[in-house]
Amino acid sequence: MKQDEIVLSDIARLAFGQNPSMFLLEVIGRAVICFVLIIVALRLLGRRVASQYTLFELSAVVTMAGTMGVPLLDDKRGLLPPLVIITSLLAL
Repeated sequence: MKQDEIVLSDIARLAFGQNPSMFLLEVIGRAVICFVLIIVALRLLGRRVASQYTLFELSAVVTMAGTMGVPLLDDKRGLLPPLVIITSLLAL
């Protein structure tokens, strides 16, 4: 986006961004997939309370959150790389 196209009074651009409106539905779908994936991974880790996590499990949770954040909001990123990363993390 060019600097002369940026106007602070453009409420629609500030609220919805530059992506088409169908991307909002895709973000909802991505969020549901990411949520289910993280819940399944946490259940497989076996701990229910955060204070019970070991240092490795805590780092795994932080890695999962960081891995899922980028493809959730970027339309150019797919969901397969985070799936591979989380699967590898669970295998460890």
